[in-house]
Amino acid sequence: MHRAFTNYTIKRDTNLPRRTAGTLGPWVVLIGMLLVRPAFAETNQELLAQAAWEVRVFSFDKGYALFSKAMEQSQEGSEDWQQAVFGAGVCMQHIVPPSTDNLAKAEELYRRLIDRIPDSRFTPRAMMNLGRMAELRDFHDDTFDLKLARSWYQRVVDHFPEDKIAGEAMFRVASTYIQTYDLKQVKKGVKLLEDWLKKHPDDPMASGMWQYLGDTYFYPLNDLRKSLDCYIHADDIGLLEKGREGPVYWRMAVMAERIKPMDRENAVKYYTKIITLVPTSGKAYESQLALKRLGAPAPKLEMFEAMMGSPVPDDKTPLSPAAPAGAKDLGSPDEKKQTPAGDKEGRK
Repeated sequence: MHRAFTNYTIKRDTNLPRRTAGTLGPWVVLIGMLLVRPAFAETNQELLAQAAWEVRVFSFDKGYALFSKAMEQSQEGSEDWQQAVFGAGVCMQHIVPPSTDNLAKAEELYRRLIDRIPDSRFTPRAMMNLGRMAELRDFHDDTFDLKLARSWYQRVVDHFPEDKIAGEAMFRVASTYIQTYDLKQVKKGVKLLEDWLKKHPDDPMASGMWQYLGDTYFYPLNDLRKSLDCYIHADDIGLLEKGREGPVYWRMAVMAERIKPMDRENAVKYYTKIITLVPTSGKAYESQLALKRLGAPAPKLEMFEAMMGSPVPDDKTPLSPAAPAGAKDLGSPDEKKQTPAGDKEGRK
């Protein structure tokens, strides 16, 4: 998957397999209201509740045992059985360290659910998980198959077009082309996303799609004007990582300033947003300098003034107060004139 997309939807800097964040979405329904861990499990509902708790705390081995027991006790095809089969598959997919046997078992469970209850509420996510298993590597010598992954994602789009998950599936279909970095395939993936956004401008994944397009037009397509336009679309909706907009705003401002002809309006807009909205991004001072270079008013760093209790020094403020009369500072001209014993001028 393209890094930009994976960075703002699937964090890879984690001790868990890279599939974790992308495949646990349905568990919001199952565990969102579980505030207290069940003390014991007897009935199917108790088993499922306790298993969901174990998933919540990433104890996938214990979760698998509980889901397996619930699956054995449930009537095949029932709602409890569907939940137990799906849950057991998720657990096997995420047990660490990952292994070929565990992933094969997860695939078997997902396929069993899909074949037995093709319209289950868990089926589209089971298909997505199979796609992710085909798309990503989890360990050394693990293989990936982008065509197989794409086929699973496309099945979700085709069979569940009205479900919110369809947008995520199309996002991933496009990514299987873009991540190849083959320009012909990259352009095909870009077109898929742009066509989807024309038909579904309010898709829950729209902001991420626009930001991903911005990343892709930036590299490998090297079209700064289109990249900036896509980022602007994403920002109008709301960037995905609240409080961490700084790097994206900086890229947008710099691109706006460098493209030919220069887009001064957006350069000023995003340099200003860095100062006023994300002053701790590390680029606030550089943004002030950029605004002065562009002849635009540069807002003060109000937050730092409040923290310091006094105005932040500007370029006319001395870096340090004048030293008292007669005082010598390290490296002062008087000190530099002093000659250590034994040097060229002081040698006896």
